[in-house]
Amino acid sequence: MIFKSKSHQKKFKQIVLKSLSKNNNIISATIVGSLNSNKKEIGDIDIVLVSKTINKNYINKVNKTIKQIELKKYFSNPNYKILINNSFGPIKYDFKKYVIFHLMYYDIEAHKNHVIKSPFTCYDWERSKNYIGKRLKEIYPVGKIYLEDFLKSRRSISEYIKILNSQSIVQKIYSFNKKIYKIKRKKIKLNETQIIEVCHHIIKFLTINLIKFEYQKNINPTKETIKNYIKKINKENLKTYNNLENFRKSKNINLLDVIKFTRNYLKNFKSYIRNINNNSKNIYFFRHANTGVKNKFIGSRSDIDIVQKKSKIPLKIKPDLVFSSKLKRSIQTAKMFYKKIKSNKLLDEMDYGACDGMIINQALKKFSYLEKSWKNKKDPKFPNGENFENVKKRVSIFLKKLKKMNFKNSYVFTHNNIIKALFCNLTGLKINNYHLIKINFLNYIHIRFYNNKFNLSVSRKIYYKCF
Repeated sequence: MIFKSKSHQKKFKQIVLKSLSKNNNIISATIVGSLNSNKKEIGDIDIVLVSKTINKNYINKVNKTIKQIELKKYFSNPNYKILINNSFGPIKYDFKKYVIFHLMYYDIEAHKNHVIKSPFTCYDWERSKNYIGKRLKEIYPVGKIYLEDFLKSRRSISEYIKILNSQSIVQKIYSFNKKIYKIKRKKIKLNETQIIEVCHHIIKFLTINLIKFEYQKNINPTKETIKNYIKKINKENLKTYNNLENFRKSKNINLLDVIKFTRNYLKNFKSYIRNINNNSKNIYFFRHANTGVKNKFIGSRSDIDIVQKKSKIPLKIKPDLVFSSKLKRSIQTAKMFYKKIKSNKLLDEMDYGACDGMIINQALKKFSYLEKSWKNKKDPKFPNGENFENVKKRVSIFLKKLKKMNFKNSYVFTHNNIIKALFCNLTGLKINNYHLIKINFLNYIHIRFYNNKFNLSVSRKIYYKCF
């Protein structure tokens, strides 16, 4: 599908989003995929729609809105017709005849589940600047790419191996029964051309996601960077990959060679991930044991005891170093398990100032500016105390000190707001959203130090529970 010009493409994106903005059920509509590339020639027009509810009537209304868009003004071919793909799986159409709208529908819970199961895809979507309503990361953020994503998510190494073995993919589509919907799955066998394309996709996007992990940024790497990483992982020349990249033009490419190259790449990629794991420092941040105090601001000025005397560490990893805050509840928790402990004031709970020890409702009534500021998405300091930004800075200083220390595994016994600050520092979560994070007593968060960077290292299910 080819646009008349870049300006026509820009106007087309605006018209599409303006048309969708009239639907009150839509919370977010985001253009993703090749339409964001600003190239005149594109593939499908991929749009992610997050709505309050999902039902057949809503989908039909959106489809009808899209079908009313006039194509002649924007595309080079005046005879193009609109064709809508409402599935979640790839289907190939005739781009010479149709402008293909790939509309992907989610309600909020479905979007959350998609982030958990397909973080690579959703992270890519979050980069889009063409949207109406809320940005996708405002609804539920991916955070960053974690090492575990390469092993446990969709588009993981093992899933790609399954696709290669079966030479098929799964297409998903909504099925409605009155107001209830479910997802139907259909297995589609791939032909030779599609297998070659899938192999290219596997190598290219695994590599891009690895680059995002190592840089800890949501970037779109250059072709040169991608090829350098492929060579680094595979330790072979790029001839086969270059043929893959141009498979539509290449008539002499051998399917068996392509599959063999891709299998070998996956094997080497897995070794590369294993090597990262083996060469990382691991820090496990634990929230202290239960103090029995509820509905009060208990900060660094309240040096209270724990009530939970017996417990087990939910990890079998032996630490080389054990840290705690200077507060009794943290030290007592650490000493339930270990004798040698290094205490550090940087790990103390937030200083709630004059609010420390007060019942929360009474404190907020007395110091009403706190709640007003929070509602305005500000980060106020507690009276004669700290704000959340102060805690984040303390956490950053502690992490810098850890960088210089010699250990393989370390345990840190600390407090609720310290761990929340870690989340914000390592995922890019905005300060005004830190209250959404929930860390239970004796729960832990795993931090990995690799390539001179700290990154969160949790399964997506644990990440989901923390919010």
